[in-house]
Formats: sequence, structure tokens, C-alpha cells
Amino acid sequence: MSTNVIGNKLEEIRELLDIEAPEHQISEVEYAWYVGATGHDENGVWTDFSEQYISEGRWENGWDDRFLDEVKSMKIGDRIVIKSTSRQKNNLPFNNNGKLVGFADIKAIGTIVSNAGDGKNIQVSWTKLETPKRWYSFCGFLRDTVNLVKSSEGYTKKALLRFTFSDEAQDYTLCEEKYAI
Repeated sequence: MSTNVIGNKLEEIRELLDIEAPEHQISEVEYAWYVGATGHDENGVWTDFSEQYISEGRWENGWDDRFLDEVKSMKIGDRIVIKSTSRQKNNLPFNNNGKLVGFADIKAIGTIVSNAGDGKNIQVSWTKLETPKRWYSFCGFLRDTVNLVKSSEGYTKKALLRFTFSDEAQDYTLCEEKYAI
């Protein structure tokens, strides 16, 4: 039985087994925008704009010819995340068999409060994470500047949303399978 079928019938299953629902349920985030915050400044120097965006309560698409439609589609109330991506080979919490592993550091989470509709600028109520949370990726779906992650698109994306918004630990078994010899 798939996870979605169980999830859709969870209340019925609890009733049949006479199991009480937990008092505090994790509220599911159905989707969120994962965005990058690096680019060239006015002098052409590669810069991380994360701190600036957080302090100014905004995010900006640094591209003039990419992701415009995605940014225009962001709605007030949508959840958004500043992330950065890179790769790591050593000191991982799972066996990677010496292979390079992609990861995303979650730096801040927020809620969109307005969208200029220009494909470039949105206003965000940010919460900066004191220590970035590292998600080890094995699918490459967070590499672009703008990524829409939907829980309905599979276990991995649902797990990423829970990791980001509900502090659920990452299950490294899928990473180990991906990087097995």
C-alpha cells in the first residue's frame, strides 16, 4: 500500500485499530519555494545576498531572462526558503563510498507577504536559522535558483519539506543506496 493511500486513510485506520490520534499533529507544508541568494553585485563580484535579503524582508530573482514566470506565480502566503548548494566528499553522516555528494544548506525560511508581479521582486517575512540545516541531496532537484518543491511529488520532496519546516531528521538510507558501490 502506498504512503499516499495510507495517509489518505489514516483516520479510518486509527478508528479501526482503536488508536487515538496524537494531540499535536505536524502541520504539513504542501509546497514551498527553495530559492538561491547568490549572484553578481553591481561590481561583478560573486556575492551571497542572503543576509541582505533577510534584513530587508525581501528576495530578488537575479536573472533578467530566467525564472520570471515562476516568480510571478508566487502567491502571498506561500512558504519560501533561502538555500545554497554545494558538494561534499568527507565527514558525511552516511557511507558515501568516497563519492561527491550534493547538499543544500537551509539558511532561512519565510512567508511571502507581497509580489510585485515583475518576475523579480517579492517581499518576505523571513526567519533566519541560527545554524543552517544541511539536506544531503541525491536527486539534484535543488540546483536551480528557483525550485518549487511539492509534497505530492514523492517521498523525497515530502521528506525535504518536513525536514525544513517541521525539524524532522533526514533519513539517510536513500543517500546510502544512491552512493553504494
